[in-house]
Amino acid sequence: MTAQRPQRAIDRYLEREADLAAYLQSLRERGVHAVALDLEGDQGNIRYAYSISIMQCFDGAETVIIDVLS
Repeated sequence: MTAQRPQRAIDRYLEREADLAAYLQSLRERGVHAVALDLEGDQGNIRYAYSISIMQCFDGAETVIIDVLS
């Protein structure tokens, strides 16, 4: 019996608008109509008002982190 390799926790890390556009296009091409989202926010530590800093997205096949502050 061989040991199973652990799955990666994150499949993609998106920092550029072009990467996000390509990911959204891939969702359309794969016919994905729903995703699970987890939003991480900053309560004034980085910016003066509350803002979203990271979006974690799972589309049923891969986990994507979207860095909205970069």
